Amino acid sequence: MFPFGWLISYRALKTLRVTYAAGTTPADAVLIAGVSGALIVVIHMLVTVSKAATATKVAFRAGFGATTPTGEGVVASHAGIAPGGGFGTPPGVLGVSGEGEDLRYTADDPLVGDVDVNVSYVMVRP
Repeated sequence: MFPFGWLISYRALKTLRVTYAAGTTPADAVLIAGVSGALIVVIHMLVTVSKAATATKVAFRAGFGATTPTGEGVVASHAGIAPGGGFGTPPGVLGVSGEGEDLRYTADDPLVGDVDVNVSYVMVRP
């Protein structure tokens, strides 16, 4: 679908960090807003939960669409991240949005502490 060469350009690589605090339960929150005529190519995700979290586990799911998908379109998902833990994806093409599609996420409240979401991505024209 895409030649691998466009990933080599470090100038095209973008990173984003979003932190949400206790008392917040993001549902279908936009991580990266889609742009008309462009595709989002996610190449890495890292999600960590602070050790201070009192929730026994924090579920997290990210994907492309008008809402966070549960099946097709999921880029990263974890059923329960323990306090002080996290998960990351191996580098590579994790998913490619449709034109103008958002990258969204849904996650549990950590109750205390916060959750960091880090994304590396490239925006390309089809």
